[in-house]
Amino acid sequence: MKLLDPDVFTSFSLASLTELPAAVLLALFLDRWGRRWMGFASMFLCGIFSFVAIATPSGSTTVAMAIIARLGVNIAANIGFQYAAEMLPTVVRAQGVSLIHIIGYIAHILGPYIIYLADIDPSLPLVALGLLSFGHAFLTLGLPETLNQELPETLQEGNDFGREQSFWWVPCISSSKMLKKSYRKKKGLSNPAFTGSVQKMDCTRL
Repeated sequence: MKLLDPDVFTSFSLASLTELPAAVLLALFLDRWGRRWMGFASMFLCGIFSFVAIATPSGSTTVAMAIIARLGVNIAANIGFQYAAEMLPTVVRAQGVSLIHIIGYIAHILGPYIIYLADIDPSLPLVALGLLSFGHAFLTLGLPETLNQELPETLQEGNDFGREQSFWWVPCISSSKMLKKSYRKKKGLSNPAFTGSVQKMDCTRL
């Protein structure tokens, strides 16, 4: 946003306007569409509008495109916090989330250098952000969906997590009950919440 308006206060205010809509959209759709496809869509949206902002003449239209791109980034960032905690096995969850935060701090350090690419060409920062967004979007498709799934607790479960999922599976279209049932049957697991009997509970998972 700094590249689109010389007034830092206006730029910051415009960028901050996307925080509330991003949170509202997540509250409405994250538990319907799932983390994987919504993460892909938000980053793909950011990439598209980053390049659209380059193609449009400077002015209010460019600012609007950049705001929509920022909305996609905010949605993806909020998804990432929950996605990581759900995907990482219990035994390494704290270490994994800490590592993700460290990588995020490194990205914050590199951020100003992307902005200063404008000294070479004014469009380079948006090109870099657009390419990174597309890369992030397609990498997200390689991750398993965690919505309504039996989350991994051990390293082996984390290694096997998501193998039974189809690439095109979307939670709001396909039911996950069969996947959960087949997973428990394959592992020989039972849950008193489903069976109604505490005696059938697998104590090795406690």
